[in-house]
Amino acid sequence: MTRLPKPIEPVDDLSDRSKVPRKQSRLLAFYENLKSAYKLHQKEDPESSTIRLKTCTFDVCWTKSDPAENEPLWGEISIENEKVDLMTVKDRKDGHLLRVVHLGIMNEFPISDAEVYYCPDNDMIYYYPNEAYLIDRPAPHFLVHTFHSFESMVAEFV
Repeated sequence: MTRLPKPIEPVDDLSDRSKVPRKQSRLLAFYENLKSAYKLHQKEDPESSTIRLKTCTFDVCWTKSDPAENEPLWGEISIENEKVDLMTVKDRKDGHLLRVVHLGIMNEFPISDAEVYYCPDNDMIYYYPNEAYLIDRPAPHFLVHTFHSFESMVAEFV
C-alpha cells in the first residue's frame, strides 16, 4: 500500500483579523522558548533579575474568544532585547506579589489596550489595562488581572 504525503497546510495569515487562525506556530515556538529560558535562568542564575530570550516581534491572536465579547483577541508579542527584565507586580484579586516578564499588548482589551505579562512560576498570563495607568497606578507595583494559563491559550491553536 502506497501512502500519499500529507498535504502541507498553509500558515495562517495573522494580518487578516477577519479570520481566526487555526494554528499559530510562532506562538507555540515562543512559548517553548520562554519556558526553556526560564528553566535555564532558574538553574544557572536564579538571583538574576533578567532572563535571556530571543528577540522577536509578531502579531498574535491571544484567544479565539475573549471573556468580554466572545471575539478573537488580537495583539502583539514584542521582545526587543535578549535580556528581559523580571519585574514584580501584584495580583489585584489576591494581593500576591508575582515575578513576571512583559510580553507585549492585547488590542482593545478590556476597554483600550492592555499590557501583557507572563508569570513563569504559575504559567499564567496577566494583563494591566493601559487606562488604569492614568487612574490608579499604585507604587511600587502594578495591580494586574489574571487572564488564562499560557498553556491553555497555546492549546487553542494546536
